[in-house]
Amino acid sequence: MGMNDQKNIPQLWELTYKDIDNDIRFSVYADTLAYDCEGDRKLLTAVRFGGYPEQVRAMADVIYGGGEVCLDCDGTRLFFQGLPKRYRWLFTNDGLYMEATLVLENDLQQVEENDQENAAGKAPLWRTAYLYCEKDSAERLFEQIDTAVSVPLIPEFRDYVIAEMKRRNYLAKLEMISSHAQFDVWKLLMSKDEQNIIEIVEHGLETGPIAIPGECTEANAFEKVTSVSAYLNRFGKMNIIPLGSHQFPASEPPGNGIFHLQSHH
Repeated sequence: MGMNDQKNIPQLWELTYKDIDNDIRFSVYADTLAYDCEGDRKLLTAVRFGGYPEQVRAMADVIYGGGEVCLDCDGTRLFFQGLPKRYRWLFTNDGLYMEATLVLENDLQQVEENDQENAAGKAPLWRTAYLYCEKDSAERLFEQIDTAVSVPLIPEFRDYVIAEMKRRNYLAKLEMISSHAQFDVWKLLMSKDEQNIIEIVEHGLETGPIAIPGECTEANAFEKVTSVSAYLNRFGKMNIIPLGSHQFPASEPPGNGIFHLQSHH
């Protein structure tokens, strides 16, 4: 095997589940893992692993059921928590070898819980959306943001909106353990009715970093358009061109990807 062939081999890390009370222990090998930190917990958002079919399916069941797994990462043991019934998954077979890819879905139940909290007079929780897009691509990231939010966005807003979301800590790239990942995972925070996103757009329109392009025969037609609501009231929502509707990245992990994943119920 040549030097170039060795460089193309992905690094693998042992991923283990252990249930001491029931004397259960098994392992698979992961080449890509992304996670979100919530306090002391590391929450699995995307993972790909392989091994014997029985062990791969068992590991997928553990993660899907909300179990905790351990990754041996270059001598350091890292523990990751699955989120119950929140993943889409894909299995591929090659003889006695199987690979599984699990991707965390956005939680619609959280939106319902927010509404219930608000109805009870309590402060609603923030909604979290996980975005999967081509690595280091601002264009693809903005497409995913546009898909996740209902606030109308246009391509001319891209650089400002992404920068401002990062500055306000509404948008953050998640940690990833991989030697060859071709996609990024981002976490987007949205407040009730996406008010935080509306504020970003309206601030940009008011202060000048962004403007709504277009032609109008009426003189100074855009002079008083300094907010999203003002634009929609003046010109109508049909003038906003959606960026796209892709739910998953255009660039998949090698071998298989996070396209075509099936919801497991």
